[in-house]
Amino acid sequence: ASHRTGPLTAGDIMSRDLVSVAPDAHIDDLAALFRARGFKTLPVVAADGRYLGLLSQSDLLGLTDSRIEAEQIMSTNFRTVTTDTPLAPLLALLADGGQQAVPVLDGTRLSGLVSRTDMISALAHVLRG
Repeated sequence: ASHRTGPLTAGDIMSRDLVSVAPDAHIDDLAALFRARGFKTLPVVAADGRYLGLLSQSDLLGLTDSRIEAEQIMSTNFRTVTTDTPLAPLLALLADGGQQAVPVLDGTRLSGLVSRTDMISALAHVLRG
């Protein structure tokens, strides 16, 4: 993949205009946001901009207690990358089905997110050449 994609990096293809949620966001609000925006994942970000974790739609399944907060159900074990990470490792992370999106960090701060859609668009652009 590196040979075909050339010097493209996560910073080149990431989505920058992100919707994120606070760690104390309640599941009713999270569910409404997923429904309204059609997102598959949402990053959880602290007030100071630190990336904390990712939420997926499936994290909400079966939850009925409206007091549950994002930080209680978010996943913190997803891989993250930096803006200079080449596309090949990103492709591997997104292709195995374990991650819907890859957070792109600048230190501890969230800079962007590379979704499967972002990756498909980048690969299509490269192939059109």
